[in-house]
Amino acid sequence: MAAVVGAVEKTSTPREALRAGIHAFFEFVDRDRSSWRVLFDETLPTEGGVARRVGEYRARIAELVAQALLAQPHVSSSLHVEALSIALLGAAEALVRWWLHSEAITAEDTAELLIAAFEPGIEPGTGSARR
Repeated sequence: MAAVVGAVEKTSTPREALRAGIHAFFEFVDRDRSSWRVLFDETLPTEGGVARRVGEYRARIAELVAQALLAQPHVSSSLHVEALSIALLGAAEALVRWWLHSEAITAEDTAELLIAAFEPGIEPGTGSARR
């Protein structure tokens, strides 16, 4: 969380925030795959203390991503940022699972795939991030 938020906070546009955050995320997973597996393991229980803590952590990540995006110039709608943040985090989780399973490309190239999918939606004047 600190790596992603720290990277986003150093940016000044939504595009830079997206790129920096996604690259920080994939760099973290590449360095510490065990932590990723603990937090995002699909076999984790859906109820109980562990599930609750993981859910709280995921919600905190989404909140911090949304706050960082809302702090950017040209971003004014918290509703759209919240929705985009949740979609981005879900896509990032799915793509990391694919990447860790296949290792077909590098972490950096995988990050670029995700950026290419989401970047058009956050550009000023293109819709969701500006509303």
